Amino acid sequence: MRIKCKGAFEYQHGLGYGDGWHKNQSCKIIAMAAEAYLVRGTPVAETVAACDNAFHFMHTLKVQRNDRVMLGGDLSDYECQSTPPDAKGRPVKRKMHTGGAAQQRTGRFYVTAQGGAQLWKIMPPLPKLPMHDRPQAIAKGETVLMCNDQHDFDWALLDRDYYARAAQDLVLSTGG
Repeated sequence: MRIKCKGAFEYQHGLGYGDGWHKNQSCKIIAMAAEAYLVRGTPVAETVAACDNAFHFMHTLKVQRNDRVMLGGDLSDYECQSTPPDAKGRPVKRKMHTGGAAQQRTGRFYVTAQGGAQLWKIMPPLPKLPMHDRPQAIAKGETVLMCNDQHDFDWALLDRDYYARAAQDLVLSTGG
């Protein structure tokens, strides 16, 4: 019997599965572990622990031409002087990203247990607020390492618990 995976469970395309290179190749281990649990009853953590293909753990990253990607740095609040106060007369607070190392706009990264940094996408200002860049966290709350070369992947730093939690969340979203 062949199982057809759709939506968040779809991983059988590209990289060894034939066509489908135009589809998202990110974190196939999450869908694989969820499928193994739902179909065969294999514990999610066991599937994640047994995987030895680094590409199954990598997230893909692609941002728009005007956006910047920064690894590390700090996010801080500041009071915007060019915006009128809010309805209660308080100054409007905005976020500002400082520091970090610039990255290329496309690439791969993986979540680490230690030794990584937060990944940020810095979007350009909107026309109505031309002085304010818009920082957005990628993989919010997780530390990551960029891995555009497979030889840079470090199994010792990989946070397998993150991937097991994500697969378990996917299983729970089905009511299983």
